[in-house]
Amino acid sequence: MSDNEPIWQVNVDGKIYETDLEMLKQWIAEGKVGPTDPVRKGTLSWIAANRAPALRGAFPVGDSFSSSPNRASTIGSPSALQSPLAPKASTAAAGPGGDPIPAQPGASACHNHPELPPDYVCRICGATFCKDCPQFVGSSRIPTCPLCGDMCIPVGEAKENEATTARQVTAGPSVGSNSSFGLGDFGRALRYPLKHPLGLVAIAVFYEFLRLGGIKTHLIALSILFACLSLVIKQIAWGRFERSFIPDFNDFSLADDVLGPAVLGLGTALVTFGPFLMLLLAILTGWIGTGAPAVAGAPQAQIGPENSPLTAEDLHTLINSENPEKDEATMKKLQQLHPAAQAKATIRESTPPSQADSMMEIARPLLNSTGLVTALGMLSLGWALVYYPMALAVAGYSEDFWSVINPMVGLDTIRRMGLVYAKAFCMYVGIQTIGFGLVIIVTAATAPLALPLLGNLPARFIGGVITFYCSLVVACILGLALHKCAGRLNIPTD
Repeated sequence: MSDNEPIWQVNVDGKIYETDLEMLKQWIAEGKVGPTDPVRKGTLSWIAANRAPALRGAFPVGDSFSSSPNRASTIGSPSALQSPLAPKASTAAAGPGGDPIPAQPGASACHNHPELPPDYVCRICGATFCKDCPQFVGSSRIPTCPLCGDMCIPVGEAKENEATTARQVTAGPSVGSNSSFGLGDFGRALRYPLKHPLGLVAIAVFYEFLRLGGIKTHLIALSILFACLSLVIKQIAWGRFERSFIPDFNDFSLADDVLGPAVLGLGTALVTFGPFLMLLLAILTGWIGTGAPAVAGAPQAQIGPENSPLTAEDLHTLINSENPEKDEATMKKLQQLHPAAQAKATIRESTPPSQADSMMEIARPLLNSTGLVTALGMLSLGWALVYYPMALAVAGYSEDFWSVINPMVGLDTIRRMGLVYAKAFCMYVGIQTIGFGLVIIVTAATAPLALPLLGNLPARFIGGVITFYCSLVVACILGLALHKCAGRLNIPTD
């Protein structure tokens, strides 16, 4: 390691290791450092390894957003202890604030101040801190872990969660990947967004506030929503049921936190509504139609007697007045032979078709293929309805654009999940229906509060909270469904 090269630090199972960038990449390739292990360069803030720009291409494509539950046993093996991944024995690594971090912090003391009792514990890395160590986002009083950036909870609440988990284990498996998927998971999904009610209301109001602006703020709002949904699906599929749906804004990155979710959302829209959009394009361009469009004003063969050629028999009948109907038809033939009538016909043939005639040319093939268009339209809308939850799930746990727009990935996942996806789809339809109904009721109830130019702001913000809540419930349902099928889908779980 050269003197001018920055030192990298990595936190693996509570132990701090120092190395250079090349050796850190080698540890990642050997599986000794996972994608969610906190790392930092020099004195910068700690960040997950898969979010560090310098390490973005170090993880395999399939594992860039997954954890390795069995990695601890690999690191703890004798061969791993003899590898370069070994902590310093004589000196302790420096923490984010410059204070020494003990190599093996105890759970009964502060991570940075062993002489002080812990007041907070991180929900992800499990590190304990006194009341002065956690970082706070802006002016809020929400404590965040200085190591991994996740939210910290009071030690008493953590002990209650451990007791609840112990009671669930004693009662039997109800959330494990081997248990059945049913109404219990549906109730769990309904309660999930309510664990952080203030965060739900705050981020939903901010989401709806962005939607009041133009197209750019609309895209930012959708990116925030999709980032939350992807985070929920990914964390719950891994088995991290206590993970918050609020993204980590300590290490904000425009590419990862805004552009990435926006691209995934675009891929989800393309793979679900793409067939319907292609059908509309085919209709507008006239690709679909069973009959050739007729050209307005063009001479066409008519079967009427007045358009047949004038014969000697017609003149004989007209002279003798044998049949009044034939006499009338013969008179029309004689009128067509008049120079004025022939000039009128020539003008009509050379005149370009009007706008109404052009619209009829477009509408005629559509009218001739109404059954085909209706069938294709129903199929494309049915595809969008049925496949959208799976597209959202693929975007959440893979976070890969090409996997999202490839329907074979989603169809194979549906095949592997089987009845579990059918249940999740029914829950999705129920939640979306209830949410749509609540939005209509709120809009009707607050209609008298509508303001000129601004519209019904109370309905928009309340509807935004309802929409965000229902979206989080759907994401939790999909995450639980993936967790139940983790063994079939090769999804690593904690």
